[in-house]
Amino acid sequence: MESAPSFKMNEIKEWSDGMVILTTILIVLYAVLIGVAGIKKWKEVGFEVRTFIFVIISISILLILWIPS
Repeated sequence: MESAPSFKMNEIKEWSDGMVILTTILIVLYAVLIGVAGIKKWKEVGFEVRTFIFVIISISILLILWIPS
């Protein structure tokens, strides 16, 4: 009888894992698109709290990705 592989909760994923790379790319793409949409809206309408929050959230997402696990 084979035992299931054991995973530790604090196990750090390797960058060689394809799912980690794909997920990171999708998160970065999402953050960049939010930032571009916020900046474009900012230029069209001027300063609004909603567009400012969009830009801040996109910058925060990109910064969070650089924090080591």
